[in-house]
Amino acid sequence: MNVLLSIKPTYVDEILAGKKRFEFRKAIFKKKDISKVFIYSSSPVQKIVASFEIAGIIEDSPQKLWDKCRKHAGILEEDFFEYFKNSDIGYAIEIKNLEKLSEPIDPYLLEKDFKPPQSYCYLPLDYFYKKSQSNSTEREYKTVFLTEDNEEYGPEDSAIEENIAQIILYSKSPKEKAEWVDTKLGSLIDFVGGGTPDKKTSEYWGGTIKWASVKDVKNKYLYETQDKITELGLKNSSSQLAGQEELILVTRISPGKCVIAKDNIAINQDLKIVRPKVDMSTKFLYYFFNSTESEFIKRSSGTTVKGIRLEEIRNIAIDLPPLPEQRAIVSKIELLFSELDNGIANLKLAQEQLKVYRQAVLDETTKTERFVPMVNVIEELGQGWSPKCHNEPSTNDEEWGVIKTTAIQAGYFNEKENKKLPNSLEPRIKHELKAGDVLITRAGPRARVGVCCLVKKVRPRLINCDKAYRIKLKTNLILPDFFEYTLNSPKYTLKIEDLKTGISDSGVNLTHKRFVDLNIPLPPLAKQQAIVNEIETRLSVCDKVEQDIAENLEKAEALRQSILKKAFEGKLLSERELAEVRKAEDWEPAEVLLERVKGEKTGRK
Repeated sequence: MNVLLSIKPTYVDEILAGKKRFEFRKAIFKKKDISKVFIYSSSPVQKIVASFEIAGIIEDSPQKLWDKCRKHAGILEEDFFEYFKNSDIGYAIEIKNLEKLSEPIDPYLLEKDFKPPQSYCYLPLDYFYKKSQSNSTEREYKTVFLTEDNEEYGPEDSAIEENIAQIILYSKSPKEKAEWVDTKLGSLIDFVGGGTPDKKTSEYWGGTIKWASVKDVKNKYLYETQDKITELGLKNSSSQLAGQEELILVTRISPGKCVIAKDNIAINQDLKIVRPKVDMSTKFLYYFFNSTESEFIKRSSGTTVKGIRLEEIRNIAIDLPPLPEQRAIVSKIELLFSELDNGIANLKLAQEQLKVYRQAVLDETTKTERFVPMVNVIEELGQGWSPKCHNEPSTNDEEWGVIKTTAIQAGYFNEKENKKLPNSLEPRIKHELKAGDVLITRAGPRARVGVCCLVKKVRPRLINCDKAYRIKLKTNLILPDFFEYTLNSPKYTLKIEDLKTGISDSGVNLTHKRFVDLNIPLPPLAKQQAIVNEIETRLSVCDKVEQDIAENLEKAEALRQSILKKAFEGKLLSERELAEVRKAEDWEPAEVLLERVKGEKTGRK
């Protein structure tokens, strides 16, 4: 769930300037699952100008709120107390990850009969995406509009229903890219290369100038670099300085990746500063390079390290829209990506919650009154054999192999994780794994010791290693599945953690005696079977949900590329949005921009 928050332009300016880090309210959202807040700058601006995430919400008396937040309140003290004069309690929304839109969004173009909220309104996570995908067919959306005095803050939710607005959007995609020009990157951009100061000259390194290499290009913006150089290092090398808000492009190792500099940053020889010859939106170029990364890779050469020549980059085709349209496209991309990122974050949160649920399900085995020492239910326990093997795995049933500890995962056995036994060694058949064996790692890094799985099926000629216990159970007393679920439950994971011994986390042990003395639950076999059946039913549901989440994460990434594709095909903005863009004072056909560059070039000759 997102929120559209109405804020007066005076305070919006303070927020965007970084001076106002708290937004004050007399009442606060009842819903807790707020992913992002979009700022609607009220009259006379009347546009969506930025978004932010909520770092926290402080609830207190107005006086205490002022004491806590005054340094970054962004409001005069008398205005603050005038606002809260009839309130005993107030709220301060702490702002983090503020993102200013490249071009403010006119909500009246997104919604027919748009009504700005007096305070705020809830928006679904895919709100902006749905709006962008709407066509001339009528589509209905529900948005809950609320004022600070709304009954939402009381025990009843009936007032919310009365405030639901039915919003119908009529929107058509443009049929052609009007006033765009088809050209090459080389006609629009100069690419400035970098370099590396001599590594042997200590006076060149450890200064205050940020110096970027490929390893620093990770996110959209570049604030800090791993290495820094001195003024002397910059002067005595071919490194060049990218200015704030300039685009830096990777041409080697990860060709096509790019980042926007948020400070003056020097670059090495694997990077290029992107300097447009015409007025262009930096973010437009950033998203363009994102959309053409595969083209960069295709044009690159090199066996171990890929690189792309400048001539190849200059020949990459680009359709250039007018500058105001570039800004509008960027704003639309950022809105859609924001919704997409929220959706991805929620999917990943669901994945984490699913892990917690899986663990809670396994605790069902411990809900019994009877516990016995583990040794009572063990028929046989021993560690395997780890001779020097080939580095490659045994891939067929005719070759003997020795499992690696990575074959043992919590609740899962992966027989492909093995090493082939040399023909010169006689296999120790007594350690050959069989279906029904329970394996638990006994030595290694702390995180990998105590990992348990049941071998439900296994190919022939696979031997247990010496870093794992192989347990054969008395199946007339305990079911192997019940035993495995117990050892993987949160309660027993903690108990086993306490049994580990060792000085360093890089090497601990699970000793035989301490392990088998552990008390484990032992209900009657019939109850064990019922618990196993219940766990497996619930885990099968988890598996299906997990699969759905994984598929949706893949679709989300595909959707990101689809958004970029539509953007640079001229299909992202609606006709109504384009009509608004063409009213901009600096609007002119892209061809005029290009002709200006050619004219300047001719003049210099």
